[in-house]
Amino acid sequence: MLVRGSRHDAELGDLPGEQGVGEVEWSRDVLAERQRLDSDIGVIADLLQSDGDKPVWDDVAMRSESTKALWSQWERLRLRGGVLYRTFHRTDGKIDFLQVVVPFDMCKDFFKSCH
Repeated sequence: MLVRGSRHDAELGDLPGEQGVGEVEWSRDVLAERQRLDSDIGVIADLLQSDGDKPVWDDVAMRSESTKALWSQWERLRLRGGVLYRTFHRTDGKIDFLQVVVPFDMCKDFFKSCH
């Protein structure tokens, strides 16, 4: 799941209402750890951090559809403070903002905290 984040030059800090709904802590460290534990996101974050070069298709071909979707957007992925983001580009080509890649097990609580 991708969520619109902060402006391109900012990073996720401790979000307001740190404990949030359902006892979820929304700090950068917790989010980074939960991304690493996510079977889809963790693979991509680890590959991005280890080398930075896009892996060959054979490295992800047997992975989940979510992992393959993230792999296909490799050039748009960024690690900032250990958190995986996807860049969103405006029609003029400039980066408008970063989108936090929310781990599946945090999605429900994230949506509840937005409403």
